[in-house]
Amino acid sequence: MGCDFSVEYNKEYYRVHDVSDGRFLIYTKGQPIFVSIKGPKLVGLRVEPSLKLAEHSATVASLVGERAYTPENDPQRKFLREQPGNSAAALADAAGAANRNAAFKLRETQSNPHASALEKGLAQRDAQMADNADTYSRMRSDATNPGYYAGKMQGELAKDLFDAISVTFEVSAEQPLNHPYVAVVTEFSEPGAKAKEVRNWIYAKELNPIEAKPTRIKILQGGLPPGFTLVNYSVHLFNNGTEVATNVSSKRVPLTREEAFDFTVLGYVSSHKGATLAPAPTMLKLPPDLRERVRAGQYADPLFVVVAKSGRPLEAFLDEAHSHKVDDPYLSAIVKDLRFTPALASGLPVESTAEVHLNKLLAL
Repeated sequence: MGCDFSVEYNKEYYRVHDVSDGRFLIYTKGQPIFVSIKGPKLVGLRVEPSLKLAEHSATVASLVGERAYTPENDPQRKFLREQPGNSAAALADAAGAANRNAAFKLRETQSNPHASALEKGLAQRDAQMADNADTYSRMRSDATNPGYYAGKMQGELAKDLFDAISVTFEVSAEQPLNHPYVAVVTEFSEPGAKAKEVRNWIYAKELNPIEAKPTRIKILQGGLPPGFTLVNYSVHLFNNGTEVATNVSSKRVPLTREEAFDFTVLGYVSSHKGATLAPAPTMLKLPPDLRERVRAGQYADPLFVVVAKSGRPLEAFLDEAHSHKVDDPYLSAIVKDLRFTPALASGLPVESTAEVHLNKLLAL
């Protein structure tokens, strides 16, 4: 069970095909359009669960998802910012400087034989006031009273005003994924919301190529309402715009090739009700050396394959009239492994003949 994402563009919703440079790729009237991802609170985004068949898979390990703070709202970071060297300590240092200046002026006045008694008295008063201000500032400074700020930090932590989600995991794939991205779908409720008032949130991020060696992924994304409740979250991995199965995919069921093909045919027929369509190759399984043979000029002529209602091949001929059967063992083996979406007549599968060009199959 995977997910399909649709984004609003010009008041209509379009399926997301890829993520590139922090933008969603959609298609409208056959033309590619990039829609900027303006943070996780993107307006006009739909998340639809979708049962999918994936040819490739990846392994996700050490998956942890939890509420977190953005750096600017993290109480512990605030506490560190308010430690010695901050504004309070600076005020104390300023008071100390004033005290030193006043003391210097007092000594200068008292050593001046021409200073009047009034000038000496005023200098004495200013020095005393500066000294008192310095002492008071030092007493109140966070440099000498960290307990006050530690208590303040604990008070903010107790409020649980989380405004971000943190997701970390390791990912690997036996078959390399050359253009992957990850989508994190979160269900959350806002502070004070009713029990059933749950909203969706999505964040997508491009990844570097994924190989057999595990890669560490860390996501910290804000934009959620402070104090939100995390209801659920899921991680979805894509490669070249197609979702990849993982060990954390919901309701994952491993299938054989034949089981996967039957599933594909059922989905194809159910999604083309009333349609009349020709058969088409699907789930190709071709021998590794076929490409070199075709390049050498072999098998340039088309094959005419009789396709059953199930989409499986029945017979293969060298001519459209079905008068010359294929008797080349190499070609026969290729035909045996071919699979087709069956021909449809008013939505119903029917037996048919498919014209197959091997060079075109290699290009699919």
